[in-house]
Amino acid sequence: MRTTAPSLVLYNEFNRVHLSLSELAGLSRFLRQQPEGVFFVIKGYSDVYDEPAAKQRVSEQRARGVKEYIQRYFAGKGFQVETEGEVLPGKGKVHRKPSYTCCKSASLFSSSLI
Repeated sequence: MRTTAPSLVLYNEFNRVHLSLSELAGLSRFLRQQPEGVFFVIKGYSDVYDEPAAKQRVSEQRARGVKEYIQRYFAGKGFQVETEGEVLPGKGKVHRKPSYTCCKSASLFSSSLI
């Protein structure tokens, strides 16, 4: 059964697409604890600073960056990864986070996660 709340929340710094080294370390610890073949939905967020289309691209880039990290450094675990991006209506740190939802099966994926 998939969870509806994020299994892990990490934060991007202002005006940054990639995670810091400390955030990547937290992601790595989380991924090492997961069984092989787990399905993840990675949802990147952005706040409303700047134009909406640009912020949508940023939120999608944040999610894709995490997916690429997982594929590069955890390929042996056979994780399945989907990405989504969303611009949140507020401003500040809490609106610049990729979140990670862990599911047991790809068939449980829903685009309305988180």
